Amino acid sequence: MEKQYWIRSRKFTVKAYTTKNKGRMYKLRFRVFDMKTGIEIYKGKTYKTKSAAENAYYDFIDKYCVLVTDNGCGTEEAVPEKRLPTVNSAYAEYMTLIKRTNKSSTVRDKESVFKNHILPDLGEYRLNELSKETLTKWYNRFVKKKKRSGAECYSGSKLKQTRAFLNAFLEWAGSEYDTPNNLGKVPRYKISSEKNKINMGVGERDIWDKDEFEKFASVINDPLYKTFFTFLFYTGRREGEVMALSPSDIKDGEAFYNKSVTSKGSDRESPWEITNTKTGKGGRIPFGSKVKDALEEYRNSGYYDENARFLFGGDRPLVWSTVRRRFKQYKELAGVKDIRIHDLRHSFVSMIIHNGVKLPVVAELISDTQEQVMKTYSHLYLSDMGSAVENL
Repeated sequence: MEKQYWIRSRKFTVKAYTTKNKGRMYKLRFRVFDMKTGIEIYKGKTYKTKSAAENAYYDFIDKYCVLVTDNGCGTEEAVPEKRLPTVNSAYAEYMTLIKRTNKSSTVRDKESVFKNHILPDLGEYRLNELSKETLTKWYNRFVKKKKRSGAECYSGSKLKQTRAFLNAFLEWAGSEYDTPNNLGKVPRYKISSEKNKINMGVGERDIWDKDEFEKFASVINDPLYKTFFTFLFYTGRREGEVMALSPSDIKDGEAFYNKSVTSKGSDRESPWEITNTKTGKGGRIPFGSKVKDALEEYRNSGYYDENARFLFGGDRPLVWSTVRRRFKQYKELAGVKDIRIHDLRHSFVSMIIHNGVKLPVVAELISDTQEQVMKTYSHLYLSDMGSAVENL
């Protein structure tokens, strides 16, 4: 292509500014000279990101410009190497998008994973330098990486989460900068130890049956926490959804779920916020006699406040760290199997599946999709196939 302009240097400016409608934008500006007339011309355009503005400049001078050396003794083609952003700078752009489209808890999870496990090793690489070999070295280091305590490696679930977050970032980078995502070429580790085994399903070791939960509940001398944990076990709702309940949400043996309490981590002034449920689904869901009995005991205990903002906690929701500390304390006191609080949800689903509850009803009770229920609990349905055939 015949060059139309000449330039004395490769200098350009990108200035940021904020608009009401489009938010933060970037204005590219640089000088060129017309080849035929010698007239100085200012070029420029507005872009959504700084990186896009920089790359537009390099594209322009590559196609249309000749660089004239300062001493006037010659010319050379103005074809600088196109500079893709580093992972660090692209990550900042990526998180700006994520913050607009995701819940704050998801944003915090991604920020934590990137800052602790991805950026320290890959941050200085440019996007086009993330080859299969580079990503394989990063992956192998992370698999063997010790926690800060030095006691053990990270779990399979943390490894899976970190890889998924990086993959989503690389897919976004591919759409923005036309760079390949080589993470799919990196072989996954098969972690053999029971604790670190990557398992999308839920095994029997992860749940309690009714006898185990009742043994756990029998040692709880606080009606508030006894009712709270009873809700989790016998309704299968997520912890934040039960935390967000108000007394007015309870009526005629049903609970109305349309919100969730989300932790804001290290934000001391406002450590929690009210958000939509994880799936955005809500509605009135019935609960059984175990929950009714626990609620009645709670109402008669003196801890219950009909006019409080939150059913559990009063004017403020329960504190996450306190809930986890209480849960651990009661588990140890009762001498029951060690599970996570979220596994109370899995325990509920396991019980109702084994009781013959159909898939659409299971999904409705826990406000999840049928696809996700099958993905997580398919092995429980498969385990019932034998008895189903025998009962024909």
